[in-house]
Amino acid sequence: MAGSQQDKIIAVTVAIVVMAGIYYFMASQREENEIAAGSALTQLLMTAPSPTVNPADALAKLAEKYPGTAAAQRAQLAAAASMFGASKYPEAVAAFQKFIDANPSGMLTATALLGLAPARKPE
Repeated sequence: MAGSQQDKIIAVTVAIVVMAGIYYFMASQREENEIAAGSALTQLLMTAPSPTVNPADALAKLAEKYPGTAAAQRAQLAAAASMFGASKYPEAVAAFQKFIDANPSGMLTATALLGLAPARKPE
């Protein structure tokens, strides 16, 4: 009987250690992905404009490559702002609205709303 109780304790302890290891691995992978996304966004924003590369498309691709990261959200907003800057107002409205719909209470939602208003009524 005592051996059975001891086996249960060992099994629970092993399960806890395995779960902690899995959590640590997932957290470190997420952190590495955030760092890679941030670096990619910084590099993209620091690159001189090219006539052959559409900035909004490049930013949108970056957001797709690193979904769920803070850099992806910033890239989505920068893409929408790039569309606005290029006088592509319907596309900018759609991009800002897509961001707002996906992040209704996010930290950058107010920024997207500020971009959406002038994109709807360009001067």
